[in-house]
Amino acid sequence: MLNTEIYELLNEKCESGDFAAFADSFTAIRRECTSLQLSSALGKILENRVARCREILKKSGTASEEENACATMTVKMLAYQLQMLCETRSATQTRTCALLLLELLSYKAGDRYDLMTTAIKCASYAMTNPGYSWSNIKAMSPDMIAYRISSGARFDRQQVLGALRTDSRGLVEVGSGRMTVSSAKGSDGRVVSISSRDGMLEVCTRNERDEILKSSEREKVECIEMFASTFRKQQRSRTPVPHASSKKRLAQGESYTIHFETGGGEGGEVFCLPVDIGKGERVPLLDEEYTKGFWTKHIKEHLYDNDYVKGAVYMNCGSAAAFSIKDAFVDFAAREARSDRGCGRIFQARVVDIYKGASEDKDRYIVMSDKGYGGLMRINGGHKVGEIIPAAYVHSVIERGDDVFINMDEIENYSRESAEFDEDKLLTGFCLNEEDAVESPSESREKRDAGPDRELIRQLGTILSRSAEGSAISRYKDKLAASFILDAVNDSEETEWAMARAEFMNQCLRAAERLQVYRRQDSFSLNEHETVVIKALEHLGRPQDLKEIVMLLDECRTEDERRLIRLLTANSLLLTDSDEITLNTEEQMKKICRQLKVEEHFKSRQQRGGGKYGNGELDNIEFKSSYVFSNRDGKADLFRQGRGQVLEAVCGFMNSSGGTVYLGVNDSGDPLDSDSYGINADLTWFSQNYNSVNKARFGMLGHSVPNPKDLDSYCLFLASELDLYFKPSVRKYVSITPTEDGDAIRYVVKPSEFEIAKLYTDNSFSDGEVYVRNGVSTLPMSRVEQERRLMKLRSVGKVEQYILTLGEAIEKKHKVLLKDYASSNSNQVRDRLVVPINLICGDENLWAYDLDAKACREFRLSRIGSIDTDVKNPKYTHSFPPGVPDVFRWVNPQLNYRIRLRMDI
Repeated sequence: MLNTEIYELLNEKCESGDFAAFADSFTAIRRECTSLQLSSALGKILENRVARCREILKKSGTASEEENACATMTVKMLAYQLQMLCETRSATQTRTCALLLLELLSYKAGDRYDLMTTAIKCASYAMTNPGYSWSNIKAMSPDMIAYRISSGARFDRQQVLGALRTDSRGLVEVGSGRMTVSSAKGSDGRVVSISSRDGMLEVCTRNERDEILKSSEREKVECIEMFASTFRKQQRSRTPVPHASSKKRLAQGESYTIHFETGGGEGGEVFCLPVDIGKGERVPLLDEEYTKGFWTKHIKEHLYDNDYVKGAVYMNCGSAAAFSIKDAFVDFAAREARSDRGCGRIFQARVVDIYKGASEDKDRYIVMSDKGYGGLMRINGGHKVGEIIPAAYVHSVIERGDDVFINMDEIENYSRESAEFDEDKLLTGFCLNEEDAVESPSESREKRDAGPDRELIRQLGTILSRSAEGSAISRYKDKLAASFILDAVNDSEETEWAMARAEFMNQCLRAAERLQVYRRQDSFSLNEHETVVIKALEHLGRPQDLKEIVMLLDECRTEDERRLIRLLTANSLLLTDSDEITLNTEEQMKKICRQLKVEEHFKSRQQRGGGKYGNGELDNIEFKSSYVFSNRDGKADLFRQGRGQVLEAVCGFMNSSGGTVYLGVNDSGDPLDSDSYGINADLTWFSQNYNSVNKARFGMLGHSVPNPKDLDSYCLFLASELDLYFKPSVRKYVSITPTEDGDAIRYVVKPSEFEIAKLYTDNSFSDGEVYVRNGVSTLPMSRVEQERRLMKLRSVGKVEQYILTLGEAIEKKHKVLLKDYASSNSNQVRDRLVVPINLICGDENLWAYDLDAKACREFRLSRIGSIDTDVKNPKYTHSFPPGVPDVFRWVNPQLNYRIRLRMDI
C-alpha cells in the first residue's frame, strides 16, 4: 500500500470517532505494510489531534462525554504509535512520542502513578518496551495505559540518548537519568538546594548569596520556601535589559548594570564600575537617602566586590559624577517590606542610627531588617547603635511623593523563634552575581525562542507539575521544581498552574509545622476548594476567630471542606475552653493534617524542628550523613569525613558530658533511605573498594578489618576504626550499634573518666588532637579547658599534667626545666634544662635536646619531679628532627643490632 492510501484509510476511521473500527483497520493494515509506513501516516493524523486532546484533558471533570471519547481515542493512537516506534528502534522519535504520551496521561493520572520517574528515563535512555502489548491496547483505558507504562516500561541503559538542554531563565538539563535545574547560567560549582526522587531531580543555584538558603536535607517548609523565593527572583531578573556595551559613553540619566569595588571597612568608599564600559570608568556611589532615615552609608559595609546591581542611574552634575541606586533599592525595600507585613513575619533587626526629631517624642531608631532594607522604629527602651532587636515586624509601608516610610515596631517578651539577623544574608534579594547580571538580550532571546529540546523539557515540567507521588514535602518540592522548569521555557500558563498548586501545598505544610498560614498578595490562581481551605487555615490557632470559622461553612461546597471547618471549630473550642473539653490538642491537629493529606509531615510541639532521632542537633546529639563521603564535595574520603567529622564529634563528647552521634541521618535527624547517600551509599562504596581499604588498614593495624556488608558488619568495621585513632584506654567509652529500626547507626559516647581523650592521625598515637563539645559544635579544646577538665577527672596523675605543659612548650619552641629528674643511667636525681621536641611511646616519654649534654635524650615522664616553665630566655629556635622509636622503643640508635629472639611455645 502507498503512504497516502494508508493515511486516508486511517484518517477516515479516525474521523468516525469509533475507536473499535479504527483498531480493526489498524490491525489489518499492519499485515500489509511496514511499521515505518504506518508510523508515518499515524504521526500526520496525530499532529491535528494532540492540541485538542490536551485542552480536553486539562478541563478535568468539566469535559463532555463526547470530548472525553475524543481524548481517549487520541491517547490510544499515541500508544499505538509508541509501540511501533519501539519496534523500529528509532530512539529519538520514541523519546518524543513517549514524553508526549506521558504528558497527556499526567493530566488524568498524574496523581496516581509515578509518570515523572518514567519520563526522566525516557529522556535519558532508549525505550525498548512501553510496558504494554498490541493485543491489549484496544481494551485499555488511559488510566490503565498510565499504570502499565509507569510500572512496566523497559529501557536499554547502554544506549544513552543525547542530553536535553535549555538555558534562558536558568539552565535546565536532562541526561543519564537525572534532571537538574539551575537559577543561573551554567552549572559549575552548583549547590543542590532541592533534591527529590532519590536524586533524579535536583534544583541548584550558583549565586553565592543563595548558598546559605540551601535545604537539601532540611525538610522544613520555611527553608524551602525561602530558597524558592530567591530562585524565582533570580529567574525573573534575567529578562532582557539595555546592554551597557551598546553605549559608547556614560550618558546622564541612563540606567546601567554596575558592579562594586569597595575600599573595605565600615563606611569605606564604594566605587561603581559599569559592566562592559571601557576601562577607567570608576564612578563613586552617590550618598543619598533611600527610604526615610536610611542612607547609603548604612549599606556600604554590606556591599562586596562580586555584587552586581541592575538599574543604577548615572548622574553627572558638572565635575561630580556618581551612580544612584536609589530607585533599584527602594523598589527592593518596599517589595520586601510589604511581603513581610503581609505574612506577619517576625525578624531580628539591628539599630544602625538614631534619628533626632523636632521633639523627643519624634525621635526614632533607624533599623536594618534581616533582609537588608531599613526603616524607622519608635524609641522604646534603651537600645544603642549596633544592638540587635530580638523581635521586630513591619507595621506599615507608606509612600508620600518620592519618600517611602517603612515603619517597624518591636514585640517585647517574644517567646518564639524569629528570623536571625545574619550578616551573610543581608541584601540577598538586591545584589546579583555576575552570571545573572550580565547577559546579552539578543543572546537571551535566541536561547528562549530556539532549540528543539524546549518542547520536550516543557513536557517534563508539565508531567512533574501533575505529580502527586511521595510524601507531602516531596510533592511540594515537585510542584516548585515544575514551576522553575516551566518558567525557564516560558510556558506562563503552566507555570502559574504549578505555582498555585505549590502555594497550596506550602500552606498545608505550614499548618503541619505549626506555622502561621496566610494568603499571599501574589496572583496565584487557586481554585475554589483551595481558596476555602486557606481561608479556614488562616484562623488556625486563633480561638478568638471562632465566629469567622463557623461562617465559612456557608462557602463550603464539598463534604471534605465541611469536615475541615468542623475540625477547626473543635480545635478553637478546645483552645478556648480547655478545662471543659477533654480532647487532646495534638490528636486534634493530627486529624486536621490528615484531612489536608499532610499527616506524615505533622510535627508535635515537642518534635517541631527535629526528626526521628531528635529535635535537631543539641549539646548531646550530633547527626552525620556518612562515614565515607565528604560533606564538602561529596567525594569519598575516609580520613576527612570519618576521622575528621564523625570521630571528632565522638572525641568531643568524651571530653564533655557524653552524647550520641547518629550516622546515616540528615540535619533534622531523619534517616537517609536513598541508595545515593547515607549508609546505603557507604555500603555500596565498600562493596567496590573493600580490598584497597583492607590493605591500607592491614598495614597500619596488622590485621584485616571487617567487610561492611550490612549494618552489623559495618558497626564492626567502625569499631576497628576506633583502634586506629584512639588509645585503648578510652575506646571503652564508645559503643557502636544499629538503631532499633535498622535505619541508622548509633555511637553512644560516655565521658572519659581518667584522662583527656585525644584523636590521633594513626595508631602510632603521636600528633594527637583534643576536641570538646561546645553547645551544638565540636571545637578544638583550649589549654584552659583542658586544665579544667583535668580537675574533674578521676585519679588523674601528674603525668597527664606534664603532657599538657610539654605539649604547649613544644608548640611554642620554649625551654623547660625538668626538676628532680631521676635518671636510670646515671642513678642521679638532678635538674635538666631541655628543649622539648616531641612526645613518644604513647606520650609516656619525652624526646628533648639536653642543653647541658648538647645532645638529644629520652626522658621518662614518670621520673620527673616537676616541670618549671619560668626559665630565663625561654625561646629557643630549633629544627631538631622528631624522635621516632622503633619496635623496642629505642629512639634514633647510633648502632644497628642483629636481634635473635628465643621464644617458647
